[in-house]
Amino acid sequence: MNLPQMRALAKYLPSYKSGTLGALRTIEDAYSIQGVMCDIYRRGTKQGLWLQDHFNTNIYNFTVASGPWRIDCPPEVLEWYGLTMERSNELWVLQASGYNFQQIGKAIEKALQGSWSVSEEVKVG
Repeated sequence: MNLPQMRALAKYLPSYKSGTLGALRTIEDAYSIQGVMCDIYRRGTKQGLWLQDHFNTNIYNFTVASGPWRIDCPPEVLEWYGLTMERSNELWVLQASGYNFQQIGKAIEKALQGSWSVSEEVKVG
């Protein structure tokens, strides 16, 4: 896990509008947790583009060297954060369970202080 990137995610996550799980980002700028991860990656690396989907014009795909991504984090983004797809999915499950970005950000901060267990941090915190 890359601590500076994870700290940036925890810090900026609450400033994003939550509201979608079936896409990384909507045209209303509602994000899934993976969409926020992509956007912070884009800002931090100056790589990646948000491009409107050709089939569903209500969503944006995140496009990097590995191609356009609609729902999941691209491998480049996961590598930048030092996360596996499974760890990324843990964050998605929290959002799907009704936790807001502020709560998830606080759980990430707590998890970074100890062993990684974001879902446990949310239950405790």
